[in-house]
Amino acid sequence: MSGVNALAVLNQGRPPSIYHGRSSSLNTAAQANIPLGFAVVTYRGKIWRLVYQGDEDIVRDPVRPDQPAGTIEVVIIGAAAAVSKQYYIKPYTEGSDQPPDCYSLDGIKPEANAPAKQSALCARCPQNEWGSRVTDSGAKAKRCADSKRLAIVPALDLENDSYGGPMLLRIPPTSLANLSLYAGNLSRMGAPMEAVVTKIGFNFEVAYPQLTFTPLRWLTDEEARLVVGPDGKSGVMAHPVVSRILVDSVAQAAVGESEPETEPEPPPPPPLPEPLPPSRPRSEPPAPDVAAHAQREAQNQAIAEAQQAAAFAREKEAEEVQAKEARKVTPMRRPAAFGGAAPPSEVRASVEEAAPGTPPPNGAGAPVSTAPPGLNAAIDALLATRVD
Repeated sequence: MSGVNALAVLNQGRPPSIYHGRSSSLNTAAQANIPLGFAVVTYRGKIWRLVYQGDEDIVRDPVRPDQPAGTIEVVIIGAAAAVSKQYYIKPYTEGSDQPPDCYSLDGIKPEANAPAKQSALCARCPQNEWGSRVTDSGAKAKRCADSKRLAIVPALDLENDSYGGPMLLRIPPTSLANLSLYAGNLSRMGAPMEAVVTKIGFNFEVAYPQLTFTPLRWLTDEEARLVVGPDGKSGVMAHPVVSRILVDSVAQAAVGESEPETEPEPPPPPPLPEPLPPSRPRSEPPAPDVAAHAQREAQNQAIAEAQQAAAFAREKEAEEVQAKEARKVTPMRRPAAFGGAAPPSEVRASVEEAAPGTPPPNGAGAPVSTAPPGLNAAIDALLATRVD
């Protein structure tokens, strides 16, 4: 295959003078309506593989060629804005390269040439619902898999002539969060994704294939010119296959790409609450059964209030009766001094000072003595006794 490196011989001379300032559409016409093939970087069993023109090769470790590479070092030169979707009716078969039965490049609706469309819109597709597939470990997932399409080139061979230039790498749903985090960290550092060499590997702490992204170094000035071109608008980023990888191409399956993931997808967001039924206009009369129920409730409430009022009246009447009975009892008089009764002389004086016609205390008709019976007579006899 004649690549960009093979064209270096044209730098040794100059074009014929007749072509100076003359434009030609022949090169564009020769490329028109001819689909450009591209390689697909995929994995199976956490081993990187490269599929191109029907052949599959294991990516080897550059230091130990007899061992598969645990990571790949690439430059990301393109990323699709949309999340694409792929659905296969039959489970994956080892070595199969069949295209998906239904797929969407924008994640909104199936492509027009999808062989077996499952729904008019992806959002309403039963295959796109969480729980439509159960993994081997018993976890819920979706039969229609989400992915993000990247265009990449090897860091050690940016032009990648032997594999047709830029290659497709699909980021599985289990790794989309890692890709987003990586892009965000680069943005905070002011580093364009296409300006650094990225190492892509696997998270070996989990059983399912989850990709990791690590920046290794900045591109050199020479490498940057190959990526974006001297004018910043050409280079491998402007390769015609990039747009086909990201948005224009049929989502052809690569060997191993339909291998099911084993990580459970995060549960879907809770469904939105059902909208409340429209309220009835105030002028609209309630339905007959509702009106009857409201009438019964009003009657029951009136009966309960009447019972409470009667009980309250009975309690009030009982309290008044008790108060009347209490007023009939004459309270006991306390003694004048703590610990004994007042002397008889004080009692007689208090009686004499009372208004005429006023009965003495406790109904007594004469001066009252508080001495015990017979005590006064004994005292008088004692006083009358003559002492020699």
